[in-house]
Amino acid sequence: MVDWFWRAMIFSLNEEVEEIKWVHHLRGGGFDGIWSPDERIISLNDDLFSDEKLKTFIHEVCHVFLDITDLEEKLNWDLEEILWKKLSRKQKEILLLYIPSKSRCEKCRKAKKKKNKKAKK
Repeated sequence: MVDWFWRAMIFSLNEEVEEIKWVHHLRGGGFDGIWSPDERIISLNDDLFSDEKLKTFIHEVCHVFLDITDLEEKLNWDLEEILWKKLSRKQKEILLLYIPSKSRCEKCRKAKKKKNKKAKK
C-alpha cells in the first residue's frame, strides 16, 4: 500500500506541481509549508532543516494528492505519519531531489546577507 502511495506522490509531483519553492517567513512564519492548488505551487518555510524539511514536504505532497483525488483532508495527518515511517531511505532520498536548493530563494539570500552584516557589526 505504501508503494502505491509512493507512486501517487511521484505522479502528483510530476503532473500537478508546477513549482516547489522556499519562502522566507511563510505567511508570517506561522506555517512550515503550503500547497496552493490554484497556482500549483508548494511553498516551504526557509527555516526548515533535514527531517523537518522532508516531513513537511511529504505533508504538502499529501495535500496535492488528496486535492486531486477529492479525498478528505482529515486523512492527511494519518497518511503523512504512515508514509514517514514506511517509506524507504531511497524513496525519501528521491523525494528530497524534488526540493530546490535554498540558494534559489531570493528573499532567503537577502535575509542571510542582512543577518551576516548585523553579525559583523
